[in-house]
Amino acid sequence: MPLQISEVPEVDDNPYHPANDAYNKDVQHVQSIVMATQRMMKPKHVQIAKMHFAGRQGVDIAEEVNVTPNNVSTVLKRADVKKLLSLLIYIQAAMEGPSAAHRKAILYRIVVDNEKNSPKTALQAIAELNKMEMNNHLIETGQGPNQVSITINENYFPKTPLDQ
Repeated sequence: MPLQISEVPEVDDNPYHPANDAYNKDVQHVQSIVMATQRMMKPKHVQIAKMHFAGRQGVDIAEEVNVTPNNVSTVLKRADVKKLLSLLIYIQAAMEGPSAAHRKAILYRIVVDNEKNSPKTALQAIAELNKMEMNNHLIETGQGPNQVSITINENYFPKTPLDQ
């Protein structure tokens, strides 16, 4: 079994190493809670919870695990299964990175925290919020950054009968 990072001072003292990042430490902490939660559960309950988390329907889960659909429903209502599912959702969201709502919340906090002492910073955060809103509007109306324009040089690629 590998050593814990805290047991290797050369790495543990490096503030720039990814293992020392607060985000990564948080994810590792939650992963350890997931593992501890799973160890306290019946293996079949863990399997049912993970299949449900993966988007499988109760009937499919019941068939694969060889239980009744009612049994699957009962297992999914258990407190330990709900806790495991919540932890899995938390880790999935952390791995996907910050959502647009999270980025907006951070920018809003920057605005509020800097409004009086650093108005220039607050205005820059407001400008970023406005850009996000404008990009969302353009995407929704089909005019946004997802739209791609291609210009074809007819000298290199002349029109063919299919282009008519």
